[in-house]
Amino acid sequence: MTRPEGSSLRVMSTTFNVGNRRVNDAEMSKWLAKCEHCDVVAVALQEANYLSSSQKRGLAVIAGCTVAGLAGPFGIGAGLALGTTTAGAMVVHSHVMPKIRRAIHKRNPRIPDVERARSPLLSDSDDEAPQKGSEGTPMLSLAIAAAIDRQLFPRGFERAQFVEYGQMRLVVYSRGAAAERRSAKHGMGMAFNKGGLAARVAISRHDRTFDLVFLAAHLPAHEGKKDERTMALTEIFVNLQSVSRDADVTFLMGDLNYRLDNSMLDHATACALIDAQKYDTLHDRDELVSELVGRDPATVLRGFATPSCDFAPTFKLVRKLSYPKYSEKRLPAWCDRVLFKTKSHVGLDLEDYSAAFCVSTSDHKPVTLVATLHKHPPPAVPPRFPPPPDLLTGEPPRRQRAVSAKIVSPPFVEAPKPPPPPPKRPRAAFRLSTPRMIAANRGGSAPPALVVGSALHVDDDDDDDDDDDDDGYPYSS
Repeated sequence: MTRPEGSSLRVMSTTFNVGNRRVNDAEMSKWLAKCEHCDVVAVALQEANYLSSSQKRGLAVIAGCTVAGLAGPFGIGAGLALGTTTAGAMVVHSHVMPKIRRAIHKRNPRIPDVERARSPLLSDSDDEAPQKGSEGTPMLSLAIAAAIDRQLFPRGFERAQFVEYGQMRLVVYSRGAAAERRSAKHGMGMAFNKGGLAARVAISRHDRTFDLVFLAAHLPAHEGKKDERTMALTEIFVNLQSVSRDADVTFLMGDLNYRLDNSMLDHATACALIDAQKYDTLHDRDELVSELVGRDPATVLRGFATPSCDFAPTFKLVRKLSYPKYSEKRLPAWCDRVLFKTKSHVGLDLEDYSAAFCVSTSDHKPVTLVATLHKHPPPAVPPRFPPPPDLLTGEPPRRQRAVSAKIVSPPFVEAPKPPPPPPKRPRAAFRLSTPRMIAANRGGSAPPALVVGSALHVDDDDDDDDDDDDDGYPYSS
């Protein structure tokens, strides 16, 4: 296996439940050997609080002082006081004095570096000189971090992220500096050994930048608690979404504790299937497989995928054995898993998915996934079809100069005033004269005759001084 060329990125994601036991250096070297040709290595650890030999010596000194005080004439109070005073002096010597020496070293560079004069009592390097980039950790903290540093630093890696909570650790290594670094953590339970960690890094390879998110989780244990594990994973995703949202590739790894269905399988049958390497039969009873294949649109693992486990279950094994033997206290299961989710413009080529059965210090086995990432360029704009050639000359038409047309709004024109209303037409008023009696002379004249007369009057004036009746018809006599 060689390092990828061009703009590809090879990533190694591995998870291990340490079981609060020190890992042998030779076994760790075999476990992490696949990082040789990788660009990024992410290590998720659970139950990782174990003491180095120097830390154990420090606790022995504290315990000895406490016992000596109890044996004295002043009783329990003197013993507790002496033990507390000794522990405080060790903490001051290991944490306060280096800061003082560092301040003095800045003023006078000729004084040897403080990192070379660290106290051996609380050193996390297991009596070896610390490597570049490794930092001292307090008691009941991570001594395995320095051991992993000793494996990866000589191969050109440096720490890009380090996140811890309780007994969980997440360490991300890269060749070269990471462009972006963000982290978050979420704990559950009173023992500080369950919860989730998130680390986000941006790694550049030539003309591509990969935005990677690594999620480490330790979910509730025991058979028959699938719903509790799913609810815990949902809670972790909600609390870590500020870091894990919209990444190119998301890796989910850890002791997820998904088990085999014990209602369909017993310990003897499971061990017989493992000896016959009939892992497909066990996959049909795997809770994680049923969660992924169930196609439930509301599942928290929507979009994630995991390779098929072509290796024996990684829990629960007997410690300190050179061959795998499963404890009868628990049904064998693939508790330690690595899942991934990619965006559409990122391709993932799986190269390895295996378990390191060479590590014998824990009842779990480390699980490692190695994949090569390819980030596709954005889709190009489709070319426009060229215009047809000239029919007469057969030559392609000349490219006409593009004319930029600007739309100018017309100037504001005041609307014309409406024409004056036409003059009112003259109104004709018809007046009917009342009949009247016209009497002739009685003297030798013709008899009186009845004359009915009418008169037409046109008024140009709108104002009528005549008295009109209520019906609107004017009458005059």
